[in-house]
Amino acid sequence: MLLLSSYTQFITVLFLGLTSHFINAEIKASLKAEEILTDNCLNCHGKVGKKVKGGFNLSELLKSTDNQADWMEVYRQIDSGDMPPEDEKPLSKAEKETALNFIKIRASSNKETYQRVLSPVEIKNTLNDLLDIDEKFYNPFDSLTQAYSHEKFYTMQTDILTPYYINQLFHVYHDSMESFVFTRPQVSPINLRASLRKEGHKIFNGPGGKKELRYPRGDSYNYVIYSKYGKAENSNKEKALSSTAKSRQAELEKYSLPAGTYRFKFRAEALNLDMNKWTDKNTFTPTLLKFYQTVFERDNLNAGLPIDFYIAPPTTADAFAPSAIYAGTVLVKADEVRDYVFKFTLKRRAALQYKLAANLAPTYKLKKMLVKDKGLDKLKVAEREKIQNAILCAKDCKLPLIRFHKVAIEGPYKVPVSELSFNNKQEVDKKNITKKLGSLTEMLGLKTSDTYTKIYDSFIDKNFTKEDAYRNTVSLLLTSPEFLTISNKKGGVQDYIRYSSYSLHKSAPTKEFSKIFLEARDSGKSRTLANYLIEHKNFKRFTDAFVYQWLQLKEIEHAEPDQKFKIFHKNNFKDAYRIELELYFLNLFRENRPVKELVKSDYSFLNNELKAFYDGTKVDKSKNTKTIHEDDFQKHKLSSSTRGGILSMGAFLTSTGNGVDPLPLKRSLWINANLLDSPLPPPPEDIDLTTFEVEHSKTLKERLAIHGKDPSCTNCHKKIDPFAIIMDRYDTIGDINTKYSPDHVTVDNKKIKNINELKDYICSQEKRLATSFCRQLLHYILGRKLDFLEEEKLKKIITANEKSGYRCGDLYDSLIRNFFF
Repeated sequence: MLLLSSYTQFITVLFLGLTSHFINAEIKASLKAEEILTDNCLNCHGKVGKKVKGGFNLSELLKSTDNQADWMEVYRQIDSGDMPPEDEKPLSKAEKETALNFIKIRASSNKETYQRVLSPVEIKNTLNDLLDIDEKFYNPFDSLTQAYSHEKFYTMQTDILTPYYINQLFHVYHDSMESFVFTRPQVSPINLRASLRKEGHKIFNGPGGKKELRYPRGDSYNYVIYSKYGKAENSNKEKALSSTAKSRQAELEKYSLPAGTYRFKFRAEALNLDMNKWTDKNTFTPTLLKFYQTVFERDNLNAGLPIDFYIAPPTTADAFAPSAIYAGTVLVKADEVRDYVFKFTLKRRAALQYKLAANLAPTYKLKKMLVKDKGLDKLKVAEREKIQNAILCAKDCKLPLIRFHKVAIEGPYKVPVSELSFNNKQEVDKKNITKKLGSLTEMLGLKTSDTYTKIYDSFIDKNFTKEDAYRNTVSLLLTSPEFLTISNKKGGVQDYIRYSSYSLHKSAPTKEFSKIFLEARDSGKSRTLANYLIEHKNFKRFTDAFVYQWLQLKEIEHAEPDQKFKIFHKNNFKDAYRIELELYFLNLFRENRPVKELVKSDYSFLNNELKAFYDGTKVDKSKNTKTIHEDDFQKHKLSSSTRGGILSMGAFLTSTGNGVDPLPLKRSLWINANLLDSPLPPPPEDIDLTTFEVEHSKTLKERLAIHGKDPSCTNCHKKIDPFAIIMDRYDTIGDINTKYSPDHVTVDNKKIKNINELKDYICSQEKRLATSFCRQLLHYILGRKLDFLEEEKLKKIITANEKSGYRCGDLYDSLIRNFFF
């Protein structure tokens, strides 16, 4: 026993000695690392009494304990060789290794779980799925993104749940519920009468009181209005409406229809289209006659006049409906009274508008023609108006027009009833309310709770109608922390599925997703899940939101190009650029294209106007702003070698301008941070950058050379300037910059003369490009920066995909396998 005791003591002493040795060694290494960082970095990043460069204070960082993201940035800068900068003494191999090992410890997260708030995009997608919302006709979500920074991914912002934001959110929910959720939807045809009211210079009273649609008044539309509603079947108006609510309801009922499919029937004829009969000299003055002859021959209007129909918000009573959306055209035949039917579908209450589609001159232009030909400019205003109106507003008007003999509305048919609504066979009672709330929580991937049934009861106790009590309860559920937050905690399978669905699809989990996710995770077949996600219709929502935030397209709205860029506005390039980028990016995943095609390719997705613009040929410069349809975009092989890849797309180039001038420095900074994985610190506060935007007496290269002489700017400008000089080839809207100076630049001892050679250089840095792209995707997916262990995962992903050329679909699969399985 004595021998055993001695042995135990020996082992104990040895263990304590070894432990002490290792602890002392660790402490020494830590002190050594701090010494290395202090000696080599503190002079610029935290020396007392000296201004901190780039806003990065290392002395404060050394004191803190919860700063993994900041330490990861330090690690990346040292590991890549970016720090210390070239003009400073480099670290020895041993010093670099010691510093990096120290930072690894500081950058390794102790947290196993992460929690974040759902972004506005994820909330929008959830509501769209629940209520089958079409954003072309109803979009209450834009207000939610106003508080979000356009410089970060929405998923990475943690301080957004302010009382103001929650109030906005609840307002959006409540309006959505009013628009799409009903306890008694109108599912059978209702008794109402459609009519066309007289509106000055648009609808006139013709012979016999028949309404006539004549020359337009600018771009204004006409409403079909309704009256004599029959009582809605099974109406649930238990409580009286307030006077404000009554006024709003009356306006809605006058100008709009509830959801469903309708048939607008009208009997009409097009008159005064025979040019041979335009003999009345009082009406057809020389200028008017010439104008009408030109329009009729050009647009072939002799056979009839077209009417365009639009789905529109019912005046100001609808806060969240966008402007009128084109729904279809009917051609009214000449000199023949015929019956016509226009069929349309509403997913929520909306109005039907119409206007004369022919390119006839609006009222004010017709009046100018009459003034010119009849010499009315010398008359007083009242006298001039009297002569003009005698021609333009006469009951027996001889100008081209459409005369309506009868109008009627039929419907609704095929009324859409959301899963949250009650059909006419369901009782609105506590039992069914509980079932609906249970179904909702299941659809959202939440755990069932009786809390919201109790909340519904409390609303009923406060004399809310059943409908309003139900809607308010659903709105509160969608404002709850249970819904608004997601966590990667794997202990609860249901919670983890929800987290994964919102991360990988930006949508609430469906039963199909849950099944495929669990099967793929249990079998280790991540590719099955990746293929399912990429091919799913919702993946476009994932990629659309990513590129919008990654390329900061909100900047185009903040600094919309000046009106001098007429081609941008007339061809609606703001929408065209966005659609091109969205389709191009989606194609990279669905066709599993190499990541270098982010930068360089010989194809893109274009409509006719955008193709002509990129080719440098003539484009449509008509006076009417073009309406953009995604169906018009096709994959085209590019004829111009200056195009292909995101760097020469209008979306990127316009978002990196200020609306008047291009900002090549901003373009260069984005390239460094987002394509070459080398983000640069912001410029010192005392540096004036305005000269680069307003001074044009020198070339950009000359201005940068002068600025680069500042010692505090030299190191960063070695990375910024070459790319900026090349990217100055494009102007504010992505056209060729006429002030561009084709100077060559040097990057890594290579001369680069043009945009093609710049793209070749970035493609030669394929590993950095793939790393940066995956990092940005992970920031967007996870909603946070990576800790050290996750950085190691990222390195393994890049290594594993090197031989296959870093294909986008493969990279997405690898991200799933390493971060979700």
